[in-house]
Amino acid sequence: MSGPTVSPDGWRKSSLSAAGGECVEFARSATGDALSRDSKDPSGGVRIAEFEV
Repeated sequence: MSGPTVSPDGWRKSSLSAAGGECVEFARSATGDALSRDSKDPSGGVRIAEFEV
């Protein structure tokens, strides 16, 4: 199973991220789901939050 596709410039770092590198990045998938990942391991797992309207 492949993960969601997000362009590299589609990820945004949280403004509340710590200066010590403990950062979370967020993006929106092509289907509108909210995505988050650990910026220290961008090729690692991605958490997906699906939204229903």
